[in-house]
Parts: sequence; C-alpha cells; structure tokens
Amino acid sequence: MTEAWLAWWRGLAPRERLALALGGAAALLLLAWGLLWAPLQERAARLREQVARQEAEVAWMRRAAAEAARLRAAAPRTRPSGSLLGLVDRTARAAGLGQALARVQPQGEARVRVRLEGAPFDGLARWLGELAAAGLRVEELDVEREARGGEGRVRARLTLAREGTG
Repeated sequence: MTEAWLAWWRGLAPRERLALALGGAAALLLLAWGLLWAPLQERAARLREQVARQEAEVAWMRRAAAEAARLRAAAPRTRPSGSLLGLVDRTARAAGLGQALARVQPQGEARVRVRLEGAPFDGLARWLGELAAAGLRVEELDVEREARGGEGRVRARLTLAREGTG
C-alpha cells in the first residue's frame, strides 16, 4: 500500500502536490484546534469562573466567621442563678417542651437528669442551644425516634451540668 501511495503521489503534478500538502496541513490544524485547543480553552474559562465564585464564597465565609466570633464574644455569659431544677423546668416550658417533660431528677447540686417523651426534635435542639447559652452543658444525651406520637417526635434522656463543674 505504501508503494502504491508513493507512486500515486509521484504521479501528481508539483502544483497538485503542493495544494494537497497545504490542504492536509490546514485540515490537521483545524482538527487539532477543534479537538484539542478549543475544548481546553473552554474548560480553562469555566475553571476560572468557578475559582472566582469560590473565592467570593470564601470571602463571605470569612466575613461571616468574623461576625460570628464577634457576636459570640459580645454575648453575655452570665451564670444563671437559682436552682438547676427550676432553670431546666422553666426553659423547657418556654421552649414548648412542657408536655414532653416526663422526669427531672437532681444528681447533686450541679447536675440534673431529664427525660422527655414525645418531644418535637426541633424544639429539643433549640432548647439545648438555649441551655448552652445559659451556661449548662450536656454531659450525656440519648435520643430515639418516638414510635408513636407523630413525625419528628423523639424520646430523649440527658444529663445536664453547670459549666465549670467536673
């Protein structure tokens, strides 16, 4: 086949050979551009746009983190006065968990065990955040989905302690 091709090539006039060589080179350049260069340029442009978006997100996250740190530092960290049982009962009722309070049992002066039945999970999560802001920490937490009582209801057992107690 190679010899037949060479014979055919030699049989062409010099002007025809030049035209075919230039046409073939142009076709190769167009193929290389269409299959390699253009897709690479498009991909690079998309990546540049993605990097710009992610840099903007990082800048926003840094500003939000700084604001959160500023707010956290400015938040009052007062130690609640009064009995721990009263605080737990009062804040649970304020969080809409009064019906779910099954048991509140003291464990010394600085700890209390709480059992909730059929509590709304979202309310429980908010209440735990409020307790942390009030200077209490959760030492133990066991949460199970409530089989009856509706969607989003849980049974929870937890031990709370005042911050600074070991």
